[in-house]
Amino acid sequence: MSFSFQYDAAVWTQVVLNRWERPFSARDRLLVEFLQPHLAQVHKNAVLLSDSHQRTESLTGAFASIHQGLVVLDSKGQALWMTKSSLQWLSLYFVEPVGEQRLPERLYRWVQTQRTRNQKPPQSLPEPLAITHAHARLIIRFFEDTRGRQFLLLKEEKMGVCPSAFVRLGLTPREGEVLYWICQGKNNPEIATVEGISLRTVHKDVEHILAKLKVESRAAAMVTALQTLDES
Repeated sequence: MSFSFQYDAAVWTQVVLNRWERPFSARDRLLVEFLQPHLAQVHKNAVLLSDSHQRTESLTGAFASIHQGLVVLDSKGQALWMTKSSLQWLSLYFVEPVGEQRLPERLYRWVQTQRTRNQKPPQSLPEPLAITHAHARLIIRFFEDTRGRQFLLLKEEKMGVCPSAFVRLGLTPREGEVLYWICQGKNNPEIATVEGISLRTVHKDVEHILAKLKVESRAAAMVTALQTLDES
């Protein structure tokens, strides 16, 4: 026994049923005929769900590539869906619990304020919400498109550390500048060029920095320095 249904103008699905013990009865055929439109709808829903997952993965990848996050809001101003980076940032920058469909309370209240303002004639561009943590800050902007759908756009901005801040670690001003450039990912020749000093001097400064911070590598010096500044 077989039946078919059409998904769209170009695609048909054929279903074939078979059994060895006895032939299908008239009742069996009537039951399949009754179920056929429901099976067709189940198949269509499965295809649409698969397409939706693919689009979601594509959208998530697109925002990750530009180092931004997206939160889609429902009609009540709560999270309907968010990218993985958004969930990570919200968990890091807010002390309140965060879920895939749950905004931190502080952010939820801010969203409600923005939704209320959007119902009035705009006086000026809305100010974003900025949350600072360690040496970075999270910038959150509220948007509404022409169809009334509302979103949050998130972007993390790294905040630079002033070289003079490293003097608090017991370093000389120049050693502080060298450590600053280490934290920026520059190698010794690049630091020598930027600072206008010899490569030998940079080597000596790096040795002194490692000794004063009691670490054995440049990476460890960077981590130790940033952690110490975070705690101060």
